Amino acid sequence: MSRMIKFFLLIITILIFTPTVALAKPRWIPATVLGEVTKDTVASPKDDFYTAVNKPWLMENHLKPSDISTGTFSIESDKIRDDLIALLDGAPLQDKEFATMQLFFRQLCNMEKRNKQGVRPLAPYIKEIENIKTIEELSAYIVRLDRPANGLSGEGASTDLKNASVKSVYISATDLTLDDADEYKEMTDLGRRLKASDEYEVTEILKLLGKTEAEAKKILADSYKFEELLAPHIYGLSVTKKSDIYEKIYNLRTLDELKKSAGQYPIEALLEHFVKVGVTRFVLEEPDWLDAMARVYCQENLELMKSYLICNTVSAMATSLDQRSIDIAMESAKIVYGKDITYTPKERAYYRIKGSFSMNVGRLYASHFATEATKKKLSDLIDRVIAIYDKRLEGATWLSQETRQTARQKLASMKKFVCYPEDWSDFDITKLDLKSDEEGGDVISNTLRIGEFYALKNIREANDPVKKDKWNMSPATVNACYSPLKNSITITAGIARGDFYDEADTSRIMGGIGTIIAHEITHAFDKHGSQFDKDGNMKNWWTQEDKDEFEKRSSTVRDYFGSLEVLDGKKLDGELSLGENVADLGGLSCMLELARDYKDFDYKNFFTTYAKIWKSQMPREVIDVILKDPHAPGYIRTNACLQQFEEFHRTFGVAEGDGMFLAPEKRVKVW
Repeated sequence: MSRMIKFFLLIITILIFTPTVALAKPRWIPATVLGEVTKDTVASPKDDFYTAVNKPWLMENHLKPSDISTGTFSIESDKIRDDLIALLDGAPLQDKEFATMQLFFRQLCNMEKRNKQGVRPLAPYIKEIENIKTIEELSAYIVRLDRPANGLSGEGASTDLKNASVKSVYISATDLTLDDADEYKEMTDLGRRLKASDEYEVTEILKLLGKTEAEAKKILADSYKFEELLAPHIYGLSVTKKSDIYEKIYNLRTLDELKKSAGQYPIEALLEHFVKVGVTRFVLEEPDWLDAMARVYCQENLELMKSYLICNTVSAMATSLDQRSIDIAMESAKIVYGKDITYTPKERAYYRIKGSFSMNVGRLYASHFATEATKKKLSDLIDRVIAIYDKRLEGATWLSQETRQTARQKLASMKKFVCYPEDWSDFDITKLDLKSDEEGGDVISNTLRIGEFYALKNIREANDPVKKDKWNMSPATVNACYSPLKNSITITAGIARGDFYDEADTSRIMGGIGTIIAHEITHAFDKHGSQFDKDGNMKNWWTQEDKDEFEKRSSTVRDYFGSLEVLDGKKLDGELSLGENVADLGGLSCMLELARDYKDFDYKNFFTTYAKIWKSQMPREVIDVILKDPHAPGYIRTNACLQQFEEFHRTFGVAEGDGMFLAPEKRVKVW
């Protein structure tokens, strides 16, 4: 995945806050960590609501062999996975797209053939890189669309940030093994584990290919040398977490300007396919990176770059090989996540299928398990939530009339993607020609066919107008999202189930999927979403006075959540998690206002459901990964948000001295 796409996948949020917050550490157990909650743990709703509600579940180890972590989202995801495996592993599917997925699924499951092949399918791809002798030959290699792994940069067409009706081609920086460029300045424990994991995987698989350990380690060392030359010129998390990241990555360039900056780096050849279909808009996400690449890309550094490509290729293809290679990949993951990870062949095949054909898997799920009735009910609920937000915006007197009116227009223009698309034609794969085992195909060759199919599709459509009604999240995914570039929310069929959606109980619907719907709508106005107008264009529609007040209120949320200790003295990143924390608060506040329309509303059931949807469990080592994620651990998402509301204090009799108590003057307030 390119860095540009990662930037676009930031979940978008909004807030309003009172200026004073408490900075004291709450008295809560880090209950999401496996082993922290036992049968002897004492927790009351007044002191630690999350643990009190979820203790019966938390005190048992629910991590299955395939789990890095688990919780309400993954429980439902696993059920969907098992239902779809049953279909893919069952009778022949007659639909052509489903049959294509079924062919690849069965090929992936054929471990007997894969074990006979061993690592031989990988060998020619490694040999091809090793045979490169000149910088010109390297250029010829990296511009090809049929490479088995990422090259030295990313190029892809996507919605233009400042004109959301058209596309631009974005040029993104080199992918880094440690993901976060800041790790190359000062490596954290997580960074050291990621590096050790990569070293183990690449070394062991290269040894299977006949390399000595010394040869493998030399390749790894050279690959890291190449990354270290570029990392100082690539944005790290300290930059990407801030609200100005969209402005930073939006650097329009002409092709001539790119060529001038690139030196010997073959930027013109990398963009040639896009130019041929008429593309003239190019966005260089990180100009400093290209300047650095121009210096680095030379004959002198050829072996470093070859080593980088070899390591990328090994990592990309490891789980497409035999069981020995898969075991190596899983052992390397253990170094990062602290537990053994084992998938059955069918589970592993399913995740590959979903990764390759996300929306087609979604159609398979929707055609068997989603209903029009649920879609209608959720659509109606979204309309009610939007109506409440409109009322809140109208009453937001801290905003000028001009800004309020523009915000209400944005809300009124918000698109709803509910359960599943009505039109699936954008995701057609009937022209994808995969080869069965009998036809001489195998996992590696078909993986390359799939990659090239999508690359060519992106090129063909690069100069087409943006389709604002095109889905970007699979209905089979247990999740929801807000898209600033479409000004739309997506609530999938996959999340309309389990604890999220109990059709028989209004209070549970509102505490579950209702808060999630309101969460995503809240994302339209936060530090990220507020930068985009009703049509999805990055455009400032705030007066300076309103923007200053917005930032002042935002800072209270940043400071409060940033004061909370997650584990072992490590605090939540208040800036990184700001959007998600505010969206959680917005979701609760909105649903609590809607609750006033119901006589004898069951607030206890509402809050209990909310705590249940965020229950989760993970090894201690995974906390380091979570701390680089914009979402706070489940116990903080529950306790730190619920303590902001008087309805919660009143329902459970929370008073001063209780762990869940927060004085009224110190509570944050959302839209």
